Amino acid sequence: MHDFHHLVYLDLQKTGSTFVSQFLNDTCLLRCEKEIKHGRITSDYRPDAYYFITIRHPLDQYQSLYRYGLDGKGGLYERIVKNGRGSIYKDGAGGFPAWLEFMLDPSSAKYFGEGYDAVRNGLPAWQRVLIPVLHPVRRLLGRHDDYSGQGLRDCGFLSFRFLMLSLRFPLRTLSRCDASDLSACLRDAQIFDRVIRQEQLNDGLRALATIDKPEFFDQARVAEFFRKRETRINASSEQPLAEPGSALMAELRRREKILFDYYP
Repeated sequence: MHDFHHLVYLDLQKTGSTFVSQFLNDTCLLRCEKEIKHGRITSDYRPDAYYFITIRHPLDQYQSLYRYGLDGKGGLYERIVKNGRGSIYKDGAGGFPAWLEFMLDPSSAKYFGEGYDAVRNGLPAWQRVLIPVLHPVRRLLGRHDDYSGQGLRDCGFLSFRFLMLSLRFPLRTLSRCDASDLSACLRDAQIFDRVIRQEQLNDGLRALATIDKPEFFDQARVAEFFRKRETRINASSEQPLAEPGSALMAELRRREKILFDYYP
């Protein structure tokens, strides 16, 4: 989250967020009040602010995450290794389909952290019983975003990350959503005003700065930024990866439907 008070960037992982943050730092006229890498929106939500988020095609994003892991980088890679599943990377570039299948398997959610297991598989019954008792204590400690839902089993990890940034009190909001009509729930709950696809990052940022909110940007700096710079998204190794088969691609589209809706 890159918070300029009236303008807030929701920096989804592996979607060009470093480039976008640099653009904002170089061109925005507003003072940055807070910067929390991939921070979620809770009580700090301001309905009069303009929120935007970047996304990326799910297959490209999974490939980027896998390459990052092959380079020994990233929090997801570290959590998978810490939980004893580091061998999933042993086959290098040829192992991408097996890794992707692992990522889409509901039983793997417990390895990924970030609260994903609770959203996908639901909390155990004993934890659901304790939540009403613990809520007052957690509020005193400043923890406002418990999850007590029964799970959204078709929610892929990338869609989960997207939801964690695009909703206010995301875990609490998801716990109140009907999984059978998730799209309708999200249309009402999502806080962003613009989605910028990583594949059109320059055009999206230019539209943000010159059409949507020109009063927030120094137009001369915007023009100079795009004149001098080229988008560099992924600094990890670029070895070609094995392609997933048609059945795995169909499963990917089903699990990441929330994101694929932006890629018709």
